[in-house]
Amino acid sequence: MAVESANVVGYQTVTLKAQRFAMIGIPFTGVFSSEGINVQDLVATNGLTAALTAANSDQLWYYDPNEAGGYVTLFLYNSTATTSAAQLRKGKWLCSAKPADSTWGTAGNAVSTKVLTPGMGLWLVRKNYSEPLTLTFSGQVVVGEEGAKEIAIREGYNMIAGSFSTDFALNNVASGAGETDVDWLGKGCVGGMTAANSDQIWFYDDDETGGYVTTYLYNSTATASAAVARKNHWLTSAKPTDTTWGTAGNVITPKKIPAGRGFWYIRKAGAGSFTLKLDQPYTL
Repeated sequence: MAVESANVVGYQTVTLKAQRFAMIGIPFTGVFSSEGINVQDLVATNGLTAALTAANSDQLWYYDPNEAGGYVTLFLYNSTATTSAAQLRKGKWLCSAKPADSTWGTAGNAVSTKVLTPGMGLWLVRKNYSEPLTLTFSGQVVVGEEGAKEIAIREGYNMIAGSFSTDFALNNVASGAGETDVDWLGKGCVGGMTAANSDQIWFYDDDETGGYVTTYLYNSTATASAAVARKNHWLTSAKPTDTTWGTAGNVITPKKIPAGRGFWYIRKAGAGSFTLKLDQPYTL
């Protein structure tokens, strides 16, 4: 991230692989708002594909199990029509159907007015994905209320992001992001000796077996030094192809997920919902 001026405005670039699906996140708020950023201002649309219909356009999908099909879907509109309605929608993200959550828009093919908040994750679904794509996000650097941001986590699948205008370190010390690790267990996350008994974080990468790098939060009452060292840390659940996550399974991952990228937080079945409070990792 580069901070451009004294009013703490910044930009972030992320490069996506040549793959159709990519998880992105919300790394900034609006320049004149601390609440969030309008979806129309989220990312520069240079290099994205826009068209008359969703089938021919790049799309944004937001996971919401209350929606038909599980997602709110937007598409990037383009048209050669000269009517005022077409010109107003050109280059905008439109709702491809009427969403149950009307904060996204009130009808299909309407310009979305959704305000996206830091901590939200989305799918970017590319129409043309034969080449890598560099995205540029910009806005106001995120400041947490009383130094923190809260994310509501439901049982099961939650697509989220790191909430702040910097990379999200799963394990601070291992990643070099800090000298003290986060007390994930104290924040309400569930840990266990195996992935099946833990909360998990999944990052989409179609070069990986099954399409994801998967990690889980480790916890154990064992007193052996290896178990104590791993307790309250995110471990890789298998040896990832991308070795920046770790060189083997069941090791403390040194990964920092870049600002502007999203991931799944999988809440352990039976653990119930909770509010994940993330501390601001920088001072301004």
